[in-house]
Amino acid sequence: MPLQFGIWAPVCGGWLRVINPERNWSISDLVELAVQADRVGYDFYYIPEHYRPPAKVLFSYLMIA
Repeated sequence: MPLQFGIWAPVCGGWLRVINPERNWSISDLVELAVQADRVGYDFYYIPEHYRPPAKVLFSYLMIA
């Protein structure tokens, strides 16, 4: 299996959650980012389906148990 590369869509407030985001990404920005990623040869484009609050990370009850 060849090595594959992909990127995450910045939908949780920016690339790094420890700093304030420099911009808010619209849906059209995310689509354009996906098109550009495909154009330059990335293999996949992740869009997270779980959203986290910007300041705190919630604990997983499964990991606590």
